[in-house]
Amino acid sequence: QTTSTFDHIEATTFKGDGSGLSNLPASSTFPFTGDAQITGSLTISGSFSSFTLDSDNVVLGAGSGTSMEAGANSNIIVGSNTATSLTTGDFNVIIGDSAGAADTNAQKNVLIGQRAGGNSTTLDQNIFIGNGAGRYGSGLSGNVGIGQSALIGTANNNGDYNVGIGWQSGLSIEDGAQNVFVGYRSAEVVTTGNYNVVIGKKSGFTLT
Repeated sequence: QTTSTFDHIEATTFKGDGSGLSNLPASSTFPFTGDAQITGSLTISGSFSSFTLDSDNVVLGAGSGTSMEAGANSNIIVGSNTATSLTTGDFNVIIGDSAGAADTNAQKNVLIGQRAGGNSTTLDQNIFIGNGAGRYGSGLSGNVGIGQSALIGTANNNGDYNVGIGWQSGLSIEDGAQNVFVGYRSAEVVTTGNYNVVIGKKSGFTLT
């Protein structure tokens, strides 16, 4: 057996199992530390709990924005399981645990708070801020609900252009449209009423 040391070897083909080679890179490049540039598409299988930033969308949180397709543009999604069903919606700001979770094509909405707009679908240009604000409904447009459970609605809710400001204001809204409710539990039982202005703590309790 002969052993030799060489500083430099060139060849077109090497034969053998390579078991004696040293200083080779590991078989996997992950976990990776440092800066990386990705050109092209990125597909993640398994859990999705990291920060995603591209030219159109910002997504941060476990299980958030997992259904988005190439047609989704200019969305900001932050929270756990936030906007999980959103596929092609545009220009939305959705922040909070399970906020905006059911809608697939929301457009130009601001949903902030746990389950804000959470079970609602086909949302268009609404502002719901607060735990459960605007949680239920379908085809809702131009509503403003600010406060815990403001304009939370029911599964039959399709009322448009309502304003509910205050804890549980407009709590039971369904088909009612173009109402203004301001105050703690104001107009709490209104369901189908239209064109009402109700201001004050527990005001409008006899309206439906």
